[in-house]
Amino acid sequence: MDSDHQVALVGASSLQMRHPRRRVLLPLGMHRSGTSLLTYLLHTLGAALPDEVVGPAYGNPLGHWEPRNFVAINDDALRAINRSWDDPRPVDPAWFRSRDAYRFIERIIVQIGRDYGCAPFILLKDPRICRILPLYLTALDILDIQPLVILQLRPFHEVARSLADRDGFEKDLSEVLWLRSIIESEHLSRSCLRVWVTLDQVISDWHRTARRIASALEINWTEACEEATWESSLFIKPRLCHPIHQSSTRPDVTHWLVSQVWSAVQHGLAGDDAGAQRRFNELRVILQDLDRMSAWRLERLKQRYDATLAAIYDSTSWCLTRPLRALKRLMR
Repeated sequence: MDSDHQVALVGASSLQMRHPRRRVLLPLGMHRSGTSLLTYLLHTLGAALPDEVVGPAYGNPLGHWEPRNFVAINDDALRAINRSWDDPRPVDPAWFRSRDAYRFIERIIVQIGRDYGCAPFILLKDPRICRILPLYLTALDILDIQPLVILQLRPFHEVARSLADRDGFEKDLSEVLWLRSIIESEHLSRSCLRVWVTLDQVISDWHRTARRIASALEINWTEACEEATWESSLFIKPRLCHPIHQSSTRPDVTHWLVSQVWSAVQHGLAGDDAGAQRRFNELRVILQDLDRMSAWRLERLKQRYDATLAAIYDSTSWCLTRPLRALKRLMR
């Protein structure tokens, strides 16, 4: 075991947890919702990360903090069901009970052992997990590791603006992705101990947010919180982490379902998880009905986006800059 991994284990063992059972923090949130910032904060408080994580890139200059090996597994799982991280179409729940799905459960089990060793308190973040959470919950059950879920939220209009700036996404695509991510992750995580937080809460008062997370998930990291104060304060830079907040203060209500989902989220943020579940039960049925009625629209939206990407990849400028992109990957 290398020295960095040993440091991670020491940091994790310094947490005074109320339960001896191994546990994993799962920040679940839509892309561009601040899960990277939250993950870094949780890591400074003592939760272990693997050595290989996705580092800084355009749109996220402070790093992504996603375990690289699990991102590869998640991409492969999505490809197996003809999906990708930016595909808004629903996933058939029956697939998670298939032989094909079990292959990915086995990969997750093996990779947890390779990347985390015997660390008692680990951290695993990738927004893709919102769509394939059953694979992880089954793997964690087999390993007898308790999942602790943090539902990370950010208003739709901010996520949409960020995806438009970084990836050129149309608002319609971002809207369905945002709805799907929140509604599915809420439903799939109901068996877990969980807490609801927003990006605003992390940025405005991360100490208070860390205490709320600790209380809800039965973690005691008071000492680690004090030690992490200086490092985390340097990392939380609102201008870089949250550039849209200052210019967009009104909620987006252009789509009725978006406003209803954000209203349901408020129950969770207020600590009323039962109330949130009741509202999300209704909203999940509505989304399923919309899926049945507009499958053709989702397919057309995906085809239009794929066509745009294909045009970019076939362009002269993309071909000319391929060596530079390859060099950049090698230098990471």
